[in-house]
Amino acid sequence: MINVRSRQCYIFFAVVSFLLCVATGEIYRPWAYLNSFNHLGLADSGTSYFGSMTAVFYANIINPSRIYLVNIASALIGCVIYECLQQMLGLGIFDIKDIFAILLGVVTATVIILFIRYNTFERLQVNDLGG
Repeated sequence: MINVRSRQCYIFFAVVSFLLCVATGEIYRPWAYLNSFNHLGLADSGTSYFGSMTAVFYANIINPSRIYLVNIASALIGCVIYECLQQMLGLGIFDIKDIFAILLGVVTATVIILFIRYNTFERLQVNDLGG
């Protein structure tokens, strides 16, 4: 079970990552394409990166009683499945860079979660690691 301070941090990071996801897709991407800006793939994969972070934080907010590593794995699997299915669903184009962006986003969110847990005195327990 997470404490109130951790939950507040998760909500903060979920909102920030969601806003960055929307801003990347709706503001930055059109601007980068319009100005032929060399964005190193951020305009294409930024939404996958920030979206996967949002999913990880959200999963830990809505189901705090579940082992947090299960929440992280569930968010990762869901994001990868969505990325692979979006071509068939007509929601976008599959790009392998997005899979790497999802993995990087999940790793980043996991590091933030571990930092929050450590600094709010939620020490890792054997049960947290699935044992």
